[in-house]
Amino acid sequence: MKFRELLIDKIEQLKIKPTELSEISGVPKTCIYNFRYRISVTLKFDYVVRLANALDIDLNKLKGV
Repeated sequence: MKFRELLIDKIEQLKIKPTELSEISGVPKTCIYNFRYRISVTLKFDYVVRLANALDIDLNKLKGV
């Protein structure tokens, strides 16, 4: 599963808005929005870690562990 898919699933599960996620994670809401809606296909690794921590996403799922 790709990180974008994990992120979208968790956002929908928690019913959280990009603004709220931005406040929790410290990742700019424009980056969250652009990544989610494929306007931008890249995201800094630091942002990936922050978002994963904020949403309690296990990054080992990306490696298939």
